This record gives sequence, C-alpha cells and structure tokens, in this order.
Amino acid sequence: MSSIRQEIHWQDRMEARVAAGVLVLVALSVAGVVLTATRVATRSAVTRTSDNLEAARTAFYRLVDDRAAVAAQQTRLITELPVFRSMMLSPAVASDVATLTEMAESYRATLNAQFAIVSTPSGTPMATPGWPPNLTMPDSLVAAIRDAAAGQSRRD
Repeated sequence: MSSIRQEIHWQDRMEARVAAGVLVLVALSVAGVVLTATRVATRSAVTRTSDNLEAARTAFYRLVDDRAAVAAQQTRLITELPVFRSMMLSPAVASDVATLTEMAESYRATLNAQFAIVSTPSGTPMATPGWPPNLTMPDSLVAAIRDAAAGQSRRD
C-alpha cells in the first residue's frame, strides 16, 4: 500500500510539475505575443504620426505662402490707389508724419496686419503704426524695406 501511495504521490507531483511547466510556457508565449504586438503597434503609430506631422507641416507652409501672396497682392493694390499715390506725392502730406501714420494705420487695419511701415523713397521709415516703439527692426526687415524702396517685391 505504501508503494502505491508513493507512486500516486509521485504522479501527483509529476502532474503538478507538468501543469506548472505548461503554465510557464503559456505565460511566456502570451508575453511574447503581447511584446511583439506592442512593438508593431508602436512602430505603426510612430510611422503614422510622422506622416501626419509631415502632411501638417506641408499644409502649414502652403498656407503661409498663400497668405503672404495675398498680402502682397493687397498691398500692391493699396499702393496703386490714386488716394495713396496723391498722399505720397504731395510734399505737404509726405512730410506730415501724423497724417502718414493715420493713413498707414487705416490700411494696416484693413489688411488685418500687426504693423505697417511707410518709408521714404530711400527706405527710411517715416510712419510705423503697430510696430513697438522700443523694438529695433531686424536686419531682414530693413533689407526688405530697402528692396521695396528699389521696387522689388520680397517676403521673408
């Protein structure tokens, strides 16, 4: 009887070991599948996000270019207006900074621009509504004003 009990006990322990081994094998398999699925999903999400970011960046640059082109067209239309030209050609008005500032402020509001700059034919700013008074103009803006005074259209 004792040997039968030992054999049954031995079989129970063997079954427990086999069950534990199967359980460990299943757990490792599930962990491997989860890890692989996570890596695939992460890689796919990163690729999709990168593609979306590039598409958004392209759309943003296209929008900025379109807005700059529209602003340039509107500015060209304003500077071709007879009222604008007569103000700029009249020596009395051209030297009156307050009048030039008021005119530029009106056009700035029409264009929904942050600032407007009216300069002399040589490119020296005379009226700068919307431009912070204590802020120095960056070199790129000074160069754009100089190019505009020379009759060249530019955006930077």
